[in-house]
Formats: sequence, C-alpha cells, structure tokens
Amino acid sequence: CFRYINAVSFYTKIDMYHLFVYIFFSHCHEYKVLGFDCEWVTVGGKRRPVALLQLSSQKGLCALFRLCNLQQIPKGLRDLLEDDKVIKVGVAPQDDAHKLAFDYGVGVASTFDLRYLAALVGQKPEGLAKMAKSLLNVQLDKNWRLSCSDWEAKVLNEKQLQYAANDALVAVKIFDKLVKKLEPTSFWKSSKLNFDNIQERLEPFFDVRFKEGFLNNCASIERSKAAVVAGKKSKIKPLQTRSISTRSKALYDNCNLQAPDGELLCTIDAKKAQWYVDQSLGEIISNTPLTVRLNFEPSGRAVGDVGRYYQNPKENRCVVCGRRDPLSRKNVVPREYRKHFPGNEL
Repeated sequence: CFRYINAVSFYTKIDMYHLFVYIFFSHCHEYKVLGFDCEWVTVGGKRRPVALLQLSSQKGLCALFRLCNLQQIPKGLRDLLEDDKVIKVGVAPQDDAHKLAFDYGVGVASTFDLRYLAALVGQKPEGLAKMAKSLLNVQLDKNWRLSCSDWEAKVLNEKQLQYAANDALVAVKIFDKLVKKLEPTSFWKSSKLNFDNIQERLEPFFDVRFKEGFLNNCASIERSKAAVVAGKKSKIKPLQTRSISTRSKALYDNCNLQAPDGELLCTIDAKKAQWYVDQSLGEIISNTPLTVRLNFEPSGRAVGDVGRYYQNPKENRCVVCGRRDPLSRKNVVPREYRKHFPGNEL
C-alpha cells in the first residue's frame, strides 16, 4: 500500500505550503519528476475552480494543496509548477494544467502524459488505474462517487485523501517503472538515471496532449527500422533522409482579447478566442481582426514592457531568414543549453 503525507488537512498556515514546496525542490534535485493531478467540483453542469492540487515525489512524499481555501497560489508553489526542469507526470496532465492556468493564472511547465512513455517502451498506453494494475499491481479506487465528491468540503474524509494522494503517487511510480525500460542501466554502471538524456528524449512530448494516432507512428517507426535492417542484410544501403515538417497554417492568429472596459489584454489564437465565446465568458465585438471582450474582470492586466509584449501582434515570419512561408517552429534556446545558465540550479 502506498504511503502519503497530507500537507494541508492538518495544517492551514501558508508556511506549511512553503515547507512542502522546499521539500519537493529538494527531492527533485536529482529525480526531477513529480506526480501531478487536480480535483474540482461541478455544480449545475458548470466546473468550479480547481479545489485540490496533488503533487507527489518519487521518494513517496505526497502533498495535497487545498487551493479552494486560497485567494491565489503562493509564489513558491507557483515557481515549482512553472519550473520547466521538473517534469509533471500523469494521464492527461495537460488538461489539469489548462484548468490551473484559467483558474489561477499559473503556467504549469513540462507536463508529460504517461501514455507516451508506455508507447515508447512497448507497453499498452491505458488509463491510470489500468496501468497501475498492470505495472505496479496496485488497485486504485475509481468509484465515481469519490471522483465526483465534494472537494471543497471543509474537511476531506479519509477516502477522499487516499483517492487524491494515490493518484499522484501512482503516477510518479509508473513513470519510474517505465523510464527504466527507456534508459536501462547495467550492473557496472551507476543506478542513477541520466535525466539530461531522459529530458532530451521526452521533450517533444512535453505539454502535448496524447493522441491515439501516436501508436500508428510508433508502428511506422518500427517498420522503418526493420526495412533498414533488411537493407543492411542485402548489402543495400538505405537512403538516409531527414524530413522537417512545416506548418500548414500561421502560428499566430493575432486575435485581440479585451478587458470589460475595452482595454487590450493580449493577442491570442482564434481557437482560444472562440473558446471564451463558447463558454459565455466573452463576446465578439469585431471580426477584423477577431476581437473578444471579456464579461468578467481578469486576474491581471497588461502592465509595463511585459504587458506591451503580450499586446503586440506577433509576426508569422522566420526569425533567421525573414521568409513568411514555409515555417517550422523551433525552441530559441534548446533545453540542454538552459541548464548551464547562471542561477538555474535547484
């Protein structure tokens, strides 16, 4: 049975949040992975803000942060969530990250769906409960009455605590189990995982929703490998090619998002603009360019140079040669370089 430590059921002072965040940073000094999950309440078919945030380290520490009791996320916890060197793992963690961004304005960095890792090592990518059973021999309680229970209650009961804590803890344990198949170690080598190599291999899947079509791509890669092997056996050197995919549409739609008083907040893509309209959070006031005015006061406004950056339209052109088509998106500073920057140590 998994053990957990509940950070906030017994402690309500904000100092306890800082303590547990400090411990998490300490645990992530070498093993830069946290199990990540969220719970919320739905009333009348409408989702309320995230009530509970669950984080768990590989060492078995699990903290439950009751966000419903806070006006804003404490800085230390925000820094931990926004740290792109710490991988936040789960099943569909991008959805939870999106909710936290919308509800509390925090950008959760380096979320990673465990189903990608399962597919990469030849395991069947399933839901959290099924992978917990097949990989860890752990039976998770997925009773809908628990998942839909009152996560904003003044006191969470023992079943709620176990349910929430084990979801986060199981996630990091599944990652640990699968990643060892991705990075096998020999008895003469150090048993510590090389997280630089791991991050480099997994980075293409960070903050990316899992797609079932990924399995077909894996099969395609395996067929390509088999063809290369067959080519070598027949002494025919296969043609080595490296295709670079280009964008089929513009990266920046440059739609305008306004505050209720008409002040420009930022530019966003068309899909996000339409989302505000579909959720009855704003209305379209212009189609050229597409402009949506919010009907609620946002948590922050555009201030100073940073604010002006988000207000300015983004150009769809290559930053190297200046061409506008075709385009391929790249990280300006590769992740493997960032760790050498001053002040980036945990």
